[in-house]
Amino acid sequence: MRDNRGFTLIELILVIAFLGILFTMTNSFVNYKGQLLLNTTAYEVRNAMQLAQQLSIDETRSFSFEVVGRDYIVKENLVSGREVLKKEFPKEISVDPASNQRVSFNRNGVTNYSVFILKNNRGNGIKIETLIGTGRVLVTFTH
Repeated sequence: MRDNRGFTLIELILVIAFLGILFTMTNSFVNYKGQLLLNTTAYEVRNAMQLAQQLSIDETRSFSFEVVGRDYIVKENLVSGREVLKKEFPKEISVDPASNQRVSFNRNGVTNYSVFILKNNRGNGIKIETLIGTGRVLVTFTH
């Protein structure tokens, strides 16, 4: 018998191919996870806006959705109004500085136009808009 002290060329090629596939899968997973977190956060923000709108209709009072630092808040639209919901954005998500910081819904659930742009660490973005007159909330993917 011979004493083999190394790897064959085929073994090296298989290991390199396996590592390449593993790296590709890991990179795809990280991209997918970032996009999934962005989508989830955008829909949570949309739901919070719709909560503010529904509360304004149900209680016939003005409610607002606000971005304060790393938090978003649904509260009664008064200086010391009660907070209904307060939630922190995930650390991987940021709010574009050009976004509105606040949108108010009057007692009929109607609002003015506002836009909030959320971005993840990879630069992908989602635009969340409220429409004039109806208060309808739209979520649009931007890249």
